[in-house]
Amino acid sequence: MTSLPTSGGRNTQREREGWDLHCYCRILLVNHSYDHFLWEHENTRPALISAREQRGCLCSSDSNYIFKRPFEEMPLVVLCGFPCSGKSSRSQELQEHLEQSGRKVHIIGDHVLGVDRNAVYADSKKEKELRGSLRAAVERKLNKEEVVILDSPNYIKGYRYELFCLIKHVQTPHCLIHCITAPEISSTWNQNRDKNEQYNQEIFDALVQRFEFPDSRNRWDSPLFTVHKDEKLPLEQICNAIFHRKAPPPNQSTQMQPLSSTNFLHELDKVTQEVVTTVLNAQKTSVPGDVIMVPGASEKVQLPRILSMSELRRLRQQFISYTKLHPNENISQLANMFVQYLNQSIH
Repeated sequence: MTSLPTSGGRNTQREREGWDLHCYCRILLVNHSYDHFLWEHENTRPALISAREQRGCLCSSDSNYIFKRPFEEMPLVVLCGFPCSGKSSRSQELQEHLEQSGRKVHIIGDHVLGVDRNAVYADSKKEKELRGSLRAAVERKLNKEEVVILDSPNYIKGYRYELFCLIKHVQTPHCLIHCITAPEISSTWNQNRDKNEQYNQEIFDALVQRFEFPDSRNRWDSPLFTVHKDEKLPLEQICNAIFHRKAPPPNQSTQMQPLSSTNFLHELDKVTQEVVTTVLNAQKTSVPGDVIMVPGASEKVQLPRILSMSELRRLRQQFISYTKLHPNENISQLANMFVQYLNQSIH
């Protein structure tokens, strides 16, 4: 185990407890300055990090090592519920609790963007644009320093799934708080608001009717906290869920696509087009059950039926899309791989 170096007696007990002693950082000297360092961890792949952007770092000018407190991923808290169901009050309550514990909090919502709710929710196109704006604002604010709270109806489960994909992409935890209030009570609270902040009754009723209730069995709705109007917000449980839980692992749809060489992409396009052309030409003199030889491939296309040009183009495009995600730099095997793919797809 690597021991923690001293640096002029500046190491406090709190700092020593916060450090991961299994982690050490080797300095890359660039122009004799600590511009960058390589963080090597027994459970973490090496990553190049700018030393000037770090927090909680302690460095000795005569040492070859920097020891830092690992960053804590800042999570996303999503609220959902009927209009005027107490979401904003719960957001402020959670914000006050987190700020008292020394954390930075940023709230994003319809009221922050300053939209006309009645005009937006009466027009499906404008509502879709609003959801896009809220999602973009969340994506911009998700960082290592601030907890982001999304204070909005979030009544569409498909939209909550989009937010879940977003947090998987940035690798940060999240939780969902469902504010449960009877429609009659929410309607009364709505009428007690200022005129410029009220939903008109038609829009209010439509939003209540369209609300898709969250289900904790869905991974995008979990962990789920349901809070009735007279209940206290379970602050400690929420903090445990967002600060002491690992982020969901990324999947293929949320990861960066691997880069392929220009030559590989050119050959992929060329080879697959040659195979399609060969099959189309051979079908002119073939009958179902024939075997078609393809130049450059040891595999043969087994023809159970006559294939249309549109079907071959669709299969070719599917194969190209898959191969881009799983590139094989052995270009000589592309023709065989495509023929195998065709045989599996058309049978």
